[in-house]
Parts: sequence; C-alpha cells; structure tokens
Amino acid sequence: MANDVKLAFSHVADRMLAHFLRREPQQLRTEDVQLILDRSLDALGRDVIDPAVPGHALETRIEAAKEAKRALDHGQRKRAHAALQRFWTA
Repeated sequence: MANDVKLAFSHVADRMLAHFLRREPQQLRTEDVQLILDRSLDALGRDVIDPAVPGHALETRIEAAKEAKRALDHGQRKRAHAALQRFWTA
C-alpha cells in the first residue's frame, strides 16, 4: 500500500505538486489546494495548445479543473482535491 502511494503521481514532474496530490485532503490547507489548482490550470493551458494531447483527456481535465474551482470556492477542500487528482490521472 505504501508503495502505491509513493508511485501515485510519479508522472508529475513537479515534486511539490506530486507530494500534495499524494496527501490526504485533511492534511492540506486551503492555500495548498489553491496552489495545486493554479499549477493544474497552467498545465491545462499548455495542454490546450498541444496537438499530442488526446481530446478525451483534455475534456476530462477541463471538467476536473472546473469542479475543483467550484469546490474550492465553496470551501470543499476534499472535493477539490479529488477533482485535482482526477485531473492529473487523465
């Protein structure tokens, strides 16, 4: 089980971002989740102009980012964190 957590998000180049994605949402501050969202939106901007990103993955990421933003706006860190995890596994 511990290895699964360590391997989760190993494809994410930003180590701090990967670390936050692996953590339990209760262990994160709202500012941490906002940082994950900001970095995810930056990545989404790059994905939009990258022809190598499949359309279905792009759609999944857009929906996950929207859900994370709505959840964070309503103070729902756990829901936002789950959406961001989906974003980075799409």
